[in-house]
Amino acid sequence: MNLSLQNLSLLARSYLLESLCETGRRHQIQSGDKLWSEEQQTIKRMITELSADILEYYSEEQDITIKAEALIALMDAREIGNTEKELQQALAFAERLLPQMAGSPLKCKLLSYCYYYIEEPECAKEASRIIESWDKTQYTPEMREAIECYNMLI
Repeated sequence: MNLSLQNLSLLARSYLLESLCETGRRHQIQSGDKLWSEEQQTIKRMITELSADILEYYSEEQDITIKAEALIALMDAREIGNTEKELQQALAFAERLLPQMAGSPLKCKLLSYCYYYIEEPECAKEASRIIESWDKTQYTPEMREAIECYNMLI
């Protein structure tokens, strides 16, 4: 990979992956073409390599919030460059991580992504319970983002 990742944290790598995914989606929309340009191929390759790097370093991270962010980035990357193997690894990590998480907007997002890929009804139910537990008059930006993710994926 042309990117120097040696000193990047797992969270920084996850944000970089999200940014590459957004760039890849923008290129897909703009081209409207089934064939990938050389630039799109480069972005896809970078996404695949960065995803593998994130999976390699995932277990070293102790912070469950950062781990959840990484898993969301990996699942988001599935649509652009990741293989089924990487998705299955991310889902397996999510299965172990979710029971450790409090009922937060981040957990709601991760459950929504899991439901999107495996269609496990319990993921949708738990995400819904989390949203229903929030005070509707005091949504934070993170809560709104989680609700948007839930509505889009479930």
